[in-house]
Amino acid sequence: MVQVSRKTLRSQRRGLSPAAQQQAAALVAHAAGYLIARLKVRTLGAYWPTDGELSGLPILQKALVLGLTCTLPIISETSLTFSRIGPTTRFHPNRYKIPEPIRDAQSDVPLLQHDALFMPLVGFNKSGARLGMGGGYYDRTLADCLTEPKRPILIGLAHGFQQCSFSTNPWDIPLDYVLTPEETFQTTTGKITQSLP
Repeated sequence: MVQVSRKTLRSQRRGLSPAAQQQAAALVAHAAGYLIARLKVRTLGAYWPTDGELSGLPILQKALVLGLTCTLPIISETSLTFSRIGPTTRFHPNRYKIPEPIRDAQSDVPLLQHDALFMPLVGFNKSGARLGMGGGYYDRTLADCLTEPKRPILIGLAHGFQQCSFSTNPWDIPLDYVLTPEETFQTTTGKITQSLP
């Protein structure tokens, strides 16, 4: 596996056509549906894609149809909180121009009430390490939940070319699964658990 930079990976994913991005998101949403059913997920979070990220929105759309509780992250100064979304949710752009739900008193869903979090990434490796954009929001948000008996299952969404080699830091939070349009990796075993047609 070749070591590549964030800049190279980000440029590669931004270079995909809208049609290729849409097809990749649909394939990953299909794989996510199987995983959601197998893991008996009832509450899940995903993200609004930016900078060429593989979209988690089709996963949320399917999950909402199934009556699952779905959330999107809201960026605070140093970490994330999660807000419930639905058909009437209104959005506004955050400081990075990414749409976020407009929260109210009933919309907050605590992190530990999530069964699964679908997360964006710049790169990943087979051991489950996640290379993010570099802001550390997910790492800081998830740092305290890893020792909890019931924590969210962490699932990265990526294109196959985002699998690479990179150095990790002690504070990096490992993923449990990575879904690509071609494969599902269960990172705890380092093996492909499902190959998609």
